[in-house]
Amino acid sequence: MIKCILIDDEPKAIASLERMLTANFKDLMIAAKAHSIHEAAESIQRHQPHLIFLDMELQCESGFDLFKEFPNPSFKTIVVSAYSQYAIKAMRFEALDYLLKPLMLDDLIAAINRYKKNQTDIPVSNVSQMPHSPSRLAVPTGYGKIYLLQKEILRLKADGAYTNIYAMNEKPIKASYNLSHFEPMLDQQLFMRCHKSQIVNLSMIKQVIRNGHYHAELIDHSLVEISRTYRHAFEERLNHSLR
Repeated sequence: MIKCILIDDEPKAIASLERMLTANFKDLMIAAKAHSIHEAAESIQRHQPHLIFLDMELQCESGFDLFKEFPNPSFKTIVVSAYSQYAIKAMRFEALDYLLKPLMLDDLIAAINRYKKNQTDIPVSNVSQMPHSPSRLAVPTGYGKIYLLQKEILRLKADGAYTNIYAMNEKPIKASYNLSHFEPMLDQQLFMRCHKSQIVNLSMIKQVIRNGHYHAELIDHSLVEISRTYRHAFEERLNHSLR
């Protein structure tokens, strides 16, 4: 069982998260709920959780105060916040993920599966009511959540703790999560990583240019580098998709 602690000063927020977790993750046990940094620190020391869910604003306190209480934690932290401005700082404190309120089930599934992937003895959840590659991608931003049709996304580019997403007939969108957050949510029949910082929609490729370096030219005329690490697998996959 994955032992976790929920930390939020809003009882309704804790109740909502608890319902989502208990309904969808049978291998997760809620050991305690805390409403302040003091309560959270005591609960962590008492229960020794594997995972905590932490709100960043707890009345007059900051979630970062809890990070300072446990500089070398044995647990992982998933931040759940209504505000995106703390994301970069939270990642510097090695938060596993940063989820925005109102919390979406697909975001929660991706975050917990990311935790499980780092724990070799814990199987990744398969939630039947949530398909692995939905036709739309939920993109959290600093001003709300945007839902993009995956088939209309051209590419995704890493931008530090953020991701720039380029789609047909859309201005570039700066998403509030890093590239690794989105990769497992993408349709694996359409998308492939071609560089450590780029994922491209194979159906949007117009041509591959070889001039010392390899680049994919997309239908919007943008050029995406295909790094040496991914080149062979990328060309094999592209050739297969064109058959």
